[in-house]
Amino acid sequence: MTAIATYRKCQICGAQSTDMRKTKCKCGGHMYLYSSYYAPKTRRQKNEKV
Repeated sequence: MTAIATYRKCQICGAQSTDMRKTKCKCGGHMYLYSSYYAPKTRRQKNEKV
């Protein structure tokens, strides 16, 4: 499973940014990192029943 950084969001004013280097919002609040999880699909075995 892999976490992929998607965007940053301020919990005070709700502003969002896709710039991962940004740590402070224009209101002065901290920009929290939000990520998506990616899990590759595995192949089913031939004997496995669906």
